[in-house]
Amino acid sequence: MSVPKRGWSKFRTFGLRKEWLYDFLKGNSLSYLGNIQLLALKRWLEVGGIVDDKGNRTLLAEILKKDINSPLGWELFWVSVVFNFPTAMWYVLNVKRETLTTKEFKERLRRSVTFLSTRTTVNAVNELVGLFEHTPIGTLLRQGIVEKDGKVRKITRLGIIPSEEVIDKIYFILSTKKLRSPTPEDIFLTEGAYNGC
Repeated sequence: MSVPKRGWSKFRTFGLRKEWLYDFLKGNSLSYLGNIQLLALKRWLEVGGIVDDKGNRTLLAEILKKDINSPLGWELFWVSVVFNFPTAMWYVLNVKRETLTTKEFKERLRRSVTFLSTRTTVNAVNELVGLFEHTPIGTLLRQGIVEKDGKVRKITRLGIIPSEEVIDKIYFILSTKKLRSPTPEDIFLTEGAYNGC
């Protein structure tokens, strides 16, 4: 698998917050967000598959609008993030069922992807950990349970077994969006997105 050179930090240090997504989906005011937070939200919507390339809402948007706590919705969101955000892809392939601090996470990413600058590495990790901390992806999907111990944040990845419905939808998305059948690499990455193997 080739390592992308761009896109490791897309969200201006902000992880997605569930309440931002909820307010967007319900058409509520987002005036409490600053300009950079709004830009981060827009990028999360694209990367997570809530809107398509033209900004139109997707079926996933409707699933999460109906129930912002939908396990199916968050599973689909997470898989989309893994396929569209290099930091998340690196995470599922390199962080097994384990606990590490954000400092250890940054060091491991920097050693593995040597062309990343220190600033890009810090931002990338903060964005992904923020996603885990403020959405059900961290706790419900057990992809990154964040705990604070003083100033130290620890991330524990336990993973889950994906539902058959989600696996079917992933194969459908891959075969239609990319206009091809899923490859063994896709299947490996999808399984890794869930169970931290």
